[in-house]
Amino acid sequence: MEASERAGQVAPAAPERIFVKWATPADELAGAARLLEAFHFRRIDDANDLVIVVPNMAWAVQAKRACDATGLKASIRAGRVHVSDAAKSRLALLEIIAHPHDAELQRRWEAGGHSRAELDELLAHYSGAQASALVRLADLHACPELHHGLLHVCGDETPQQLYDLLIGQLENPTAPEGLQVAAIVPYTHVTGTYAQAFFVGCVDGLVPGPDAYGQDAAWAARTKQAAEQAFLSVADHVMKRLYYSGFSKVDADFAQRAGIRFARTKTEGGACVALTRPTPLFAQFGANRPSTLGSQALLRMYGLN
Repeated sequence: MEASERAGQVAPAAPERIFVKWATPADELAGAARLLEAFHFRRIDDANDLVIVVPNMAWAVQAKRACDATGLKASIRAGRVHVSDAAKSRLALLEIIAHPHDAELQRRWEAGGHSRAELDELLAHYSGAQASALVRLADLHACPELHHGLLHVCGDETPQQLYDLLIGQLENPTAPEGLQVAAIVPYTHVTGTYAQAFFVGCVDGLVPGPDAYGQDAAWAARTKQAAEQAFLSVADHVMKRLYYSGFSKVDADFAQRAGIRFARTKTEGGACVALTRPTPLFAQFGANRPSTLGSQALLRMYGLN
């Protein structure tokens, strides 16, 4: 029995669930943005009633770009995110550039296996640098969890301002502008209620992510269990219709970098592409799996192809 039923309340009706399969990630993100734009501008749904649910923050940035290209006003929302060791080391570099005379930071730097001479050389070149140069120096774009913070960077920030901005966005992410039409949210951080949702990237290796297949069996099991719970709970935040969305092929090199699991590869147009499979978490639905609708059929329903 559901908690709401035990409390004497009527549980909200489950949304209609549909699985839409696209050819590529670019097709998927562009299609989702165009459809949500149609839902809004045809007054099918009000502003703030639409959401794109994504596998992770790196996918959120790509979804934002797709929305921008379409003209759909969308903002990234997220809870506090896990910070990798790679991101921590880059942030430590920014912090010591911002505070070059801090003895404690210098000790941490040397404890991390770096020399004082290396630090002196970095400080000589970058102590007065602006954010645009520091982003390149620290290769900040290599860390997916920093992508959202980098959306806020103008380029002329001081080292201290850049460090504070990135730390602030990791601890309390906000949108670069107020939410106007749609939200973009990682599936592990969905809150609130929306009329319609597009849950993109529902392929094996993204949902759940690579950590669910790691070498540490106990950690992988906990990660997969948490992903299952988050995956199932997305429907609790959608009132009318939830489109689960995936893609059938992707560049093989990109698939390996992103942790996407694939059955096989093939050569297409001289390039090696990986053939993906839907998230295994659909098995959690048992006999109540989402119905399937072709992407072109869905676009035709709204006159978009």
